[in-house]
Amino acid sequence: MRQAKLIFRLLSFLALFLITASPATAETKTLQVEKDAFANEAYPTRDSGSQQFLTISNEPINRFGYLEFQPADLPEQVQSVNRVLLRFYVYEQNYSEVAKIDIGPVKDNWEESGITWENRPQVYQEDTRSFEITLSTGWKEVDITEIFNQWLENKVKPTSIFIYPSGYLYGLSTGGFAFSFKSRQSAANPAELVLDYNLTVTPSLPATIYPVTVVEIEATITPTPEELSPTPSPEPSPIPEPTLTPEEPRQKITLLPGQIILAGTIVVLFTASGLIFALCALKRKKEN
Repeated sequence: MRQAKLIFRLLSFLALFLITASPATAETKTLQVEKDAFANEAYPTRDSGSQQFLTISNEPINRFGYLEFQPADLPEQVQSVNRVLLRFYVYEQNYSEVAKIDIGPVKDNWEESGITWENRPQVYQEDTRSFEITLSTGWKEVDITEIFNQWLENKVKPTSIFIYPSGYLYGLSTGGFAFSFKSRQSAANPAELVLDYNLTVTPSLPATIYPVTVVEIEATITPTPEELSPTPSPEPSPIPEPTLTPEEPRQKITLLPGQIILAGTIVVLFTASGLIFALCALKRKKEN
């Protein structure tokens, strides 16, 4: 009996879960770069916002890149951001086949047409992440999911990042390299952010919920003649005629549509629990 009750409760819980669970669908969104530029240590007062490329290097001179993308404007139903890829198209490289770079959020505002080495914006050094890329012509993808999640939490300026040679922020030097990638002023292949996230979908439920009413039925049990017969004594004695209680009229019950659905659901659950209980008993019998 306890097993049957437990099985019935589990089936009821499963049915409720299947009705109320909200599925999630995978979505992808691409953010275009709105402004990009680089600061050149060799020309501390010159801006490069109108150039068709950005150069990142520590050989022969330091050059730092800055990019800001359009706002994410994610739907309110976004459950999580699974992955964010920074993509840029490298078309020129020198001094090395690989480059170690640091990427992180920018702290200050900056203008594409006015950024220079002398007025370059401050950055969030503690939120910097290090990456290594191969310096061959083509698209490069860097996973900056952690940085983007900080944007979602409103901890830093939205979608504005820097690209430095790795180690510069900490006074360290790494292998010399230089590479250039396409800017938004280029005719093709500007940098972009590609977002993969989950969108929670709430299932629609019926507008009308029928009330559930518990119907109590009282039934009068009429004893049979055999139940009213006295126990025979050793000596034969006449058997009195049993007095039968007339059967009371049955109560007519009218069920609402919601009650019919509920009754059908209970019948299905009880049937399923009975089958499971029988299978468990058969399994125990075979094991014994």
